[in-house]
This record gives sequence, C-alpha cells and structure tokens, in this order.
Amino acid sequence: MLWALTEKNFEHIGRVAAESAELEITLDWMIPSILGISEEMYQTMVANKTIGPKIDLLKQAGLSKLKGKQRIEAFTNIVIVLTRFIKERNLAVHGKWSPGGAGVTLGALAMIGNQKPMAASSHKKKGQVLTVKRLEHLAEDIHILNRSLYLFWKRVWVDPYIKSMNTKEKKRALANAIKHEPQERG
Repeated sequence: MLWALTEKNFEHIGRVAAESAELEITLDWMIPSILGISEEMYQTMVANKTIGPKIDLLKQAGLSKLKGKQRIEAFTNIVIVLTRFIKERNLAVHGKWSPGGAGVTLGALAMIGNQKPMAASSHKKKGQVLTVKRLEHLAEDIHILNRSLYLFWKRVWVDPYIKSMNTKEKKRALANAIKHEPQERG
C-alpha cells in the first residue's frame, strides 16, 4: 500500500528545500570571505559539492580563523545544529515517506493517493526518521540558523574589520555585508 503527502506537507518540503538553498548561497559567499580567497578559487574548491561538504569546509575555515573560547564554542554549536538540520532536510527531500517512514520516495508520492504519512526514513541510514510534525518547523529552523550564522559572521569578522577602515571604505564594506543579510521573517 502506498501513502501520499498532503498539500500542506508538500508546501513544508518546498519551504525546507528553499531555505536550505538560501543557506547554501550564504555558505557560498561566507566561506571565501572567511578564508580571504576569491570567488573563483572557492568555486574551484567546491565544484560539484553538495551542502554537507560545504558545511565541513565552513567548520574548518571558521575554526582555523577564530580566536577565543566563547567564539569557538558559539561557532561550533552553529555548525553542529547546521549539520543536524541538513540531515533532516535530506530526509524530507530524499527520504521514503509512510507511516513509520518505510514507504516510497517523494517523487512517487506526488503521483499517488492522499492518505496522510507520518514520517520519512533514510534508505541509506537505518534509524533516521523525520516526522511530519518536525517537518512543519524545519524550514523556519533552517532560516533562523542561517540568520544566526550571518549575524555571527558579521559580529566576529566584519564589524571589527569595518572599525579599522576610513569612512568611505566603511560605507562600502557595510553595504556589501548588508546586501547578503538574510531577512527576518515577519
């Protein structure tokens, strides 16, 4: 027997995919900024990489540059939660949906019935399950974490750098930082 997602469930999965894409965009400009390398060099480093390896690179880049126990702890906590959220995102998008999470792929669900599934499971890693209830909050959690990562980056790397500049340079650097800022949801 096959189970299908509701329209609301598909909406949540779509938002999870959109928020994780936004997070990946944040990583794609933040990592070269932290490393002090060009966009082209960064693109060479991450060619054909998914978001997971980019988070690993963010972790390595951040830990190699950060000073101070509190900053390192705060950054490490962000990366730990990021990693957990991406695992959940992968379950939402690539998992098998059904009551108990042993069902069919998302693509198959788009074409069949309308019974309500309870969970998605990994077809690769036993025991990883994402419930529909958790799915409802995952996109917002990814968005909030993306914004937290940005604010951490700005406070730790950008603000001290801007303070050392003259007025004209400060305006340009601040405008560039603001251009990348993920917006709060109203």
